[in-house]
Amino acid sequence: IGWRFPGIQLYQKLTPKDSVVNVDLVASVQSGSWNGPDCGTTTNCNNFLTAGNASWPQGDLRVNVGGKLGSAGTWSSYVVGHIDEKDLSGAGASTPNDKLTGSAVEIGAKFQIGPVMIQGNGYSGHSIGQQFGMITQFGKIQGEGGWAQIGFDITQNWGIFGFWGIDDPKNNDVLASGNTRMKNTMYAGMLRWK
Repeated sequence: IGWRFPGIQLYQKLTPKDSVVNVDLVASVQSGSWNGPDCGTTTNCNNFLTAGNASWPQGDLRVNVGGKLGSAGTWSSYVVGHIDEKDLSGAGASTPNDKLTGSAVEIGAKFQIGPVMIQGNGYSGHSIGQQFGMITQFGKIQGEGGWAQIGFDITQNWGIFGFWGIDDPKNNDVLASGNTRMKNTMYAGMLRWK
């Protein structure tokens, strides 16, 4: 969904190699990670003695589907789910059961039709600052985001691209967690030579 942590990934093809539509499954268990404000600056804090406060590994499950658009091009799509659990109390804390569960769902697609490429994705998640969601703000925050890109190959070597992205956490959740970033919107253009 966002940042990839060290872990174990299992890839399984679900269709034959010569299938018109290809489907595969990816399961991933990754090391846990969580950061947050220092306890000297706020009561909504993490104990950094736990090396990131990871109590359990993070898990992702992804289904990829794709194929050819005749002789015109290719397409691919995916849906992925994420789950993790953070220990907010830290080692030796008086409330060792202070947990925060993060979860998210993301969908995405890419189409390459001749010289035109269109791709993008969108997500909805909760408490996934370590995954670069919620504008990397850590806490019990719900939010949505996504991005889209369109490109055109002018020649075999030159192409022009436009990009738009948004990360929009729920304002009340951001304020309640002691954070301040409410929304991030980006636009970018690119001239590519390959």
